[in-house]
Amino acid sequence: MGNALSAFGHPWVPHQEDHPKPEAHEKPHFNVPDVFPGAATAEPAPVQGTDKSLSKRAQKRQLKEERFRARKKARRAVEKTIRKQRKKERKSERLEALAHCDPEERERILKERIDIMRAGRVAERAKREHVRQLIANARKYAVCIDLGWNAQMTEKERKSLARQLTYSYSALRKSVEEGLQPLALSIVGLDGLMKPKLTSAAAGWESWPVTLSEKSLQEVHGKRKLVYLTHDSEHIVEELDEDCVYVIGGIVDRNRLKGATALKAREMGIATARFNMDEIVQMEHGTRVLTVNHCVEILLQVANGMSWKDAYMKVLPERKGLASSIDGAT
Repeated sequence: MGNALSAFGHPWVPHQEDHPKPEAHEKPHFNVPDVFPGAATAEPAPVQGTDKSLSKRAQKRQLKEERFRARKKARRAVEKTIRKQRKKERKSERLEALAHCDPEERERILKERIDIMRAGRVAERAKREHVRQLIANARKYAVCIDLGWNAQMTEKERKSLARQLTYSYSALRKSVEEGLQPLALSIVGLDGLMKPKLTSAAAGWESWPVTLSEKSLQEVHGKRKLVYLTHDSEHIVEELDEDCVYVIGGIVDRNRLKGATALKAREMGIATARFNMDEIVQMEHGTRVLTVNHCVEILLQVANGMSWKDAYMKVLPERKGLASSIDGAT
């Protein structure tokens, strides 16, 4: 009987001797060939063609990004298959263990498992609701994503922006789950062009506990101190002001609309500023124009006490080849 209970194990925690926890600085590793021979060498799905209206350099960069996303998608598909297989194996182990129990003992074990699962679901719902309340009640360090360019973007660019909005909220939620203070996030200018793309990218986005509005930037935040973040600004954000609303341009233009955010801010009489990336980090690859979600994540980390340099190094992908340009820079 003791062996049967040991084999049954915890309802959802894998055996430690079979799946040791990786070190904090390591990424989980899957020995793919041992589980699914040939899966590690499987070719990702073919990438889409490049936009012929772009320059050759831009087309190469776009193709490289498409290949990266295709490889990432293929890798995640393999990892998902591995997780399913391990789940199936653990279930088989539990059923085999129960087969050696008498009916009374089997009923007791199953009831115990159901009770634990129910308690876990209740605790998870309470945790999610607590996180939602923290995000909804955030007041310090306001950040607004201005979707004022939806009509000027292509279908593909709007889809990309919708994914970036999803990543932004996901990063905010996960950081709060880890104990960080949330930003007071708002998304304005939601129109008929962007809403369907958001629904495709993240079903249920309408229930995000942040400010979601069809109104313009000035209609929502007109009476507050606004600072439009743009790489074309001459001013640098040295420290975050709790009373400011930092505006991020919701735009994916593949370099077609250069200077658009700075021009809009100037026409609206809004102050502009930029991150201090040029002064404290070097970037070997890619552009210094950041995605919407990277801007949100950097502001989130700095608002929680991280230095600018550490925030850049933590948030921006390794493929950009970041390195500190000044020793001791913050």
